[in-house]
Amino acid sequence: MARPTKPSAVLFDLYNTLVDIRTDEHAPYVWEQMSQYLTYHGVLTDASSLNSAFSQQVREQQARSAEIYPEIDVAAIFQSFLSPQRRRRPGREAILLAQLFRSLSMCRVQLFPDSLPALEALRGIPLALVSDAQRFWLEPEMKRLGLDTYFPVRIISSDYGYRKPDRRLFQRALEQLSVPAEQAVFIGDSPFRDIYGAQQAGLVGCWVCRHEPFEDEDVEVSPDLIFPSLVHFAEWFHA
Repeated sequence: MARPTKPSAVLFDLYNTLVDIRTDEHAPYVWEQMSQYLTYHGVLTDASSLNSAFSQQVREQQARSAEIYPEIDVAAIFQSFLSPQRRRRPGREAILLAQLFRSLSMCRVQLFPDSLPALEALRGIPLALVSDAQRFWLEPEMKRLGLDTYFPVRIISSDYGYRKPDRRLFQRALEQLSVPAEQAVFIGDSPFRDIYGAQQAGLVGCWVCRHEPFEDEDVEVSPDLIFPSLVHFAEWFHA
């Protein structure tokens, strides 16, 4: 598929497409600081045990999910650390603890040089974001980077319990934009999660090849279009 007959909307991935990000959730420093902070909540545990407990709960959540591509609930994990005897819905303290974890594990978060020029070139075009993320991380990070005004439609995996390449995330974005799949394109950095998922939902899958693919999946993925930068993509869209 070379391009839709009349493209009228663009769906974007966020991380490693618009935002240059690197995190290290298993760095000893992160868990040492988390362990120290939890002492102020009466939780006494060492860094190694805390790290192991987090990883174990991630695996347990994924195993309990009925989804093929499950998304985890990070706030629920931290809520269990704060109140291990009382399983309740995550409160404000759990979300703040999860945001502290994100801040400590963040090695780099910044826009790619071509992100804002491409978005400005697409001003007036209906845009949507489809991202695998925890909303309470994504929203502040978008605001900090000046992206929050570009995307009135944001489909975030943490709201639904499943991740890309699940086609339903792309379909939800199309529904909110009121645009049929054949009139929209999706651009992302991951051949499997982004391109394969978009194609399964009937969209043209555009790959911005910023890096070698992170994942090694059995599914053979052939992007419909490949771009060296988002500016090249915006130029193609308006051609």
